[in-house]
Amino acid sequence: MGMRISWITGRRAGSDLASSTERGISRSVEKMGYKIHMISPGSGNFGTYRHSRLKQSKVKGLQTISASRNCLDLFGREKQLIDWSEMFLIDWRFVPGLWKVLKRTGKPWFVIDRGPPAYSGILARLQSFQWRRAWGIASKNATGGFVVSPTHEDFVRMIIGDGMKIASVPAGTNVKEFNFHQKCPRNIVKFVYCGRLDFNRGMDKIIRLLDTIENLPIKARITIAGSGDWESEIRRISDEEENLDFLGEVSFKEICKLLEESHVGIMPMPDTEIWRTSSPLKLAEYLAAGLITVGPKHQGNSLEGENSWSLLSEGKNWHEDCIGMISDLLKSHSWEGVSEQSRMASEKLDWEGIGSVFIQDLRAMMGQPL
Repeated sequence: MGMRISWITGRRAGSDLASSTERGISRSVEKMGYKIHMISPGSGNFGTYRHSRLKQSKVKGLQTISASRNCLDLFGREKQLIDWSEMFLIDWRFVPGLWKVLKRTGKPWFVIDRGPPAYSGILARLQSFQWRRAWGIASKNATGGFVVSPTHEDFVRMIIGDGMKIASVPAGTNVKEFNFHQKCPRNIVKFVYCGRLDFNRGMDKIIRLLDTIENLPIKARITIAGSGDWESEIRRISDEEENLDFLGEVSFKEICKLLEESHVGIMPMPDTEIWRTSSPLKLAEYLAAGLITVGPKHQGNSLEGENSWSLLSEGKNWHEDCIGMISDLLKSHSWEGVSEQSRMASEKLDWEGIGSVFIQDLRAMMGQPL
């Protein structure tokens, strides 16, 4: 019989695509007999399990503080929730505000870190301080922690040392939700980007790609879906460029359809510390749809080992380098086979498998038999 787990997260239920980790793992472990109670902002749901809503400020910088206070109020009002819970998973942002009450329960608790702070400017400095503080507290009080990649773990251990138990949980997807068919461009190469449209993710290089796709032996088109601080700029350029379509923010169902109709998935995140430690959701989705991937070459943009579907460039101008690699692939007449290898690679990032390993790591940290 599985245990009862309360998961405290800042991801908004029902509306935040970034909450895919919570949804994916929860659905997977519930099939194994574990029970989940999700505690988060938002009024939607994460699936079939229980959900308690956290109220939070709309002001950036105050959201975590307000949600933490609301969570403390929730624990005060509903003491049966703490009694029901046999362990707690907690987003690193909530550690400074909640660790004392979790410690008093005497129950195991684990910090969940889906990536170091990615803001810029003063928010980045404030969040970086809180991130370091959270891991410092967790290293002395938590049962263990979860990060997104081995590179991410190395980054955390630079702060806290080797004393804490940490395991990696990459971003995944439900592979079966993508209708895969071997694909090879005939008259047009369809590029796609789905995700946050923030400048620090390398969105400017996608725009530069518009100039280089004209060098391909057949026509090419780029479709972008998402929202972020570069949204208005992307929208403006799409009005002027006939080879760029901008869809705005779309549903997961629409993402699946879009990727199934595309050939090349764009991974623009630059080779910087923040992105080297990441495990982008879009990589799992691109692979599930059998896409070739292009972008800068670093650990966060690919999987371990040599992968034929990964046309990443070590140079600064990946938007130029990828054109030659795609042209060579088109001439080799092996696109369909490479697409199939891409789909096969996605099985490593299926939520069912990830959830199973997650539970094994959880039990190992608590010293329980597997």
